[in-house]
Amino acid sequence: MKNPELCIEIRPVWWASVFAEREEELKRKLVGAPYNLRYEELREFMIHYLADAVAYQPLRDGGEQNYDAVHHTISKQLNRISIEVGPDTPLCVVSHSLGSVIASNYFYDLQNAKEKTKIIDPSSALERGETLSLFYTCGTTLPLWSLRYTSFDHPIQVPSKDFSAMYPNIAGEWTLNKSKYITF
Repeated sequence: MKNPELCIEIRPVWWASVFAEREEELKRKLVGAPYNLRYEELREFMIHYLADAVAYQPLRDGGEQNYDAVHHTISKQLNRISIEVGPDTPLCVVSHSLGSVIASNYFYDLQNAKEKTKIIDPSSALERGETLSLFYTCGTTLPLWSLRYTSFDHPIQVPSKDFSAMYPNIAGEWTLNKSKYITF
């Protein structure tokens, strides 16, 4: 292949939009007048970073879930990719920080049917997560999230179980960026 870069499609998923408006409202209420609390930059940092992690948690009561809304942003982008490049195209996921946890949860739910992950086109192997071949994480918080479980011994399968049947000559890979402080 002369120009492999012509065969690569990159699509970002901006899941933070799910929380952006409410985080800005919270910031307006907590930072500045009438309270004029100190450490404004620290408060903004906590609202924009820690709040995402807290708000993303699945709820047990089954009400409207931020978890589902965040996963829907992934589903919409996978649908666009499927339409543009084909429903059987190998999928490589590159994620960062909390995005690694979100992507891992999304594909875990697809692979294990733990949650009712809504996909737009159920006939698309890409949208069903069956073409997941590569999963790269950078600055991941997965080791921290693993503390939620007494036994964190069943991560997502990469490549997905159906991928090898579709593409027997392509090896899958999952690379977990290792922190010098926390290893997995």
